[in-house]
Amino acid sequence: MEIAIAIVTLILLCILTLNALYFFISMIISDWKANKAAKELSNLFNKLIEEKKTNKTTNIDYSKMNIIDLKKIAQKKKIKGYYKLSKDELLKVLRETEILAK
Repeated sequence: MEIAIAIVTLILLCILTLNALYFFISMIISDWKANKAAKELSNLFNKLIEEKKTNKTTNIDYSKMNIIDLKKIAQKKKIKGYYKLSKDELLKVLRETEILAK
């Protein structure tokens, strides 16, 4: 009888130890994921700031460009329907996006 009680006690201690280990490991993983997400968010924020700085300082004379180059720029700026626009329409849209970016 005493041996059975000792075995049950040992099993319960093992279960409690495993439960505590699981808890600590899950805390470490959760903290690691939070730090990773924070770093990714920080990198994205810094990248956006850099893009904003470069967009403000560049004044491009679009009127001297051909329509193919204008369409490439519009594609990079993710302007919807750019491929249907004429050169004059592209010039207008690109100038408007420059003004909105500032």
